[in-house]
Amino acid sequence: MLTGLTQQRPRGILVAGLTADECGLVREVLGAKGLVIQFVSTAAELRPLLRRSPSGSFDCVLIESRFGGRPGLDTAAWILQQDGAVSCILVEEAPGKPLLLRALRMGIADVLERPLDPFVLEYVVEKALLASQNKRGNSYLVLQARDATRISRRIMNGEKDLPASFMPEWSRRLEQVLLPAVEAGGDFASVHPIDDHRLLFIVGDVSGHDVISGFVSSFFLGICSGMIARGAPPEAVFAHIQHFLATVWNPRAEESEVPTSLAACFAVVDFRERTLSTCCNGFPSPILFTEDLNVIRPGGASPPLGWFDAKIAPVVTTPLPERGCLLFFSDGLLDNEKAGPCAVARADAILGLTPGEGEGDFSGELKDDIMVLRFAWNHGAATSFLRPLCSSMCASAGPEDVDKCQMRWESAMNQALPLLSRDRKTEILLACREATLNVVQHVPGAGACRVAMALSGPSLLQVSFRPVIGASPAPSLSRPSKHIPFGRRIIAGYADVHDAPDGGLVLSFCLDRATTTSH
Repeated sequence: MLTGLTQQRPRGILVAGLTADECGLVREVLGAKGLVIQFVSTAAELRPLLRRSPSGSFDCVLIESRFGGRPGLDTAAWILQQDGAVSCILVEEAPGKPLLLRALRMGIADVLERPLDPFVLEYVVEKALLASQNKRGNSYLVLQARDATRISRRIMNGEKDLPASFMPEWSRRLEQVLLPAVEAGGDFASVHPIDDHRLLFIVGDVSGHDVISGFVSSFFLGICSGMIARGAPPEAVFAHIQHFLATVWNPRAEESEVPTSLAACFAVVDFRERTLSTCCNGFPSPILFTEDLNVIRPGGASPPLGWFDAKIAPVVTTPLPERGCLLFFSDGLLDNEKAGPCAVARADAILGLTPGEGEGDFSGELKDDIMVLRFAWNHGAATSFLRPLCSSMCASAGPEDVDKCQMRWESAMNQALPLLSRDRKTEILLACREATLNVVQHVPGAGACRVAMALSGPSLLQVSFRPVIGASPAPSLSRPSKHIPFGRRIIAGYADVHDAPDGGLVLSFCLDRATTTSH
């Protein structure tokens, strides 16, 4: 027995408080197996020994039923606090049911009954050593996964990697969060200045969400960074990855393996030409918020890279506003049910997490990795950046649908403005309801209303209401034409109002600075 325990270092056994005869038996049975055995007789010896010893020095502890004037279970509890992976074995004269139940609940490896039997002793210690070995192995894998995540994040570029001389006449703010489902994950995001006026964003999501996916995502992130550094256009980078996955990587996989794919998107922000160029391959389209809160989704519906050996998705070019915000998020955000129904509100909630808080808030609830990146800019001094809070669709003027929309708006405000007074929130929600009804019921051809909400600086909340023209009109409650001026009077009482170019409305609400968070 004990023959299968081959380790890089000898296994350590600590014997606490046993009699001289029992210590001799332990030395005789276990000493010949290459185990390092250390004996202590008092608590005064035990505590400093464990505190001085490197973590993992002992893999099994044999404890006298009454050690140092206290129950052996109390000593075992203290030892497990110092090292949760060590296996503790209690030595008792005649263990009763209450003691066995308490030992089971505490996670004690076993209880030996006196007099000690050499064969039982060897068998019990073998099981304890294997259990400790497995615990330490699992802990080691977790630490390795965390290291892999740190390495992956080190490869990812961010705001700190942009040169200070890049477009100094433009103010900018970049925020990004990565929440892997299992320590290391397949999502990534990176930012690269292509030249003195163009900024490239590359985001991706490797199929799967485990340590292997984390390794593969780092591999592709390295390819992207290397090719961009050598001057390759982003279209060429994606075309290379597409061809590599379809013709090299996946054909070499075993039949039982799931083919690897990469959902990826790039966006080039050109500050000189005032354009945004995007290319989405199986990745959720980024969302562009303009200064007047027009919501644009420039990405199309294309399969991920690696599914087929075909051309990548076409590049879509959109005018770039002087002031706006670009939001990226992986599809793991859409699977998470913790932060509310609106993807934009979920993204804002995750970006508001303090470092290290994500695992605590989302541990055990993530079905997939989550990556969120938000980039805001302003032509001129950084007096205010757009912070989108919500983007939702109200498809009819019926009270049930408007109520659902109101719940989304209220959820977003509760998250972003926790100190906003109830009265002011009620005024804002009432004005938003009236604006939605005006657009859906009275704009010709409108079948729905797109509502976007954002903070503009620290003390101004803006909400836009735009008709979705051409959508099939849902059944609505017909109202007399005088509803428009009546609704306008309600709105004007609580907000500054101006008409959007496409027949909608934009409302501005002044807030007390104390109601906003330092987000």
